[in-house]
Amino acid sequence: MCHVNRNPTATTVGCLLLLALFASPAVAQTTRLENLPGYVDGAAFIDLVGDDAVTVEVSIHGSLLKALLGVDPDLKAMAGGLESIHAVILEIQDEDSATAVKDLMRQVERRLMRQGWQRMVRVKEQDSEVKVLVLNDEASIHGLVVLVAGDDNEFVFANIAGVLDLAAIAKIGETFDIPGLDELGNGD
Repeated sequence: MCHVNRNPTATTVGCLLLLALFASPAVAQTTRLENLPGYVDGAAFIDLVGDDAVTVEVSIHGSLLKALLGVDPDLKAMAGGLESIHAVILEIQDEDSATAVKDLMRQVERRLMRQGWQRMVRVKEQDSEVKVLVLNDEASIHGLVVLVAGDDNEFVFANIAGVLDLAAIAKIGETFDIPGLDELGNGD
């Protein structure tokens, strides 16, 4: 799902066009998202502050994701193991809600680490913070979560589930302008 409440951007409009092009009632999800080892539900962030705070939401799963990856044969070869991409950007106006979202980000990070996820990146500057966590075994990465708390009260949650190739993740972020993934490409 692509969701826009405020000022639609070219990225969001492009996402909507791609979804309209590829979406059909016949598209069925074969795997339940909650059964994917690397899936993390980001709905708690929206539930905490409400739909009005959502500036962008992208949610692509199953057959639709496979169809979108098919747009670029190189990308499909690199990212064929992906099952789900979900990203939310929140813009919070009041400090109490911003504090609550930051607390929820810390809770999510602690819960994931207790479940075997590893922190891959943590960058903290004055009032902003970026965290990247991965769920992996010896052979593969099965999930990636990006949490960003910006100094302008903009917050990003992004989750990619499935068998991941980090080079593919950077390319997906670039190709589809998925929020949060640009942080990986910057090394910030």
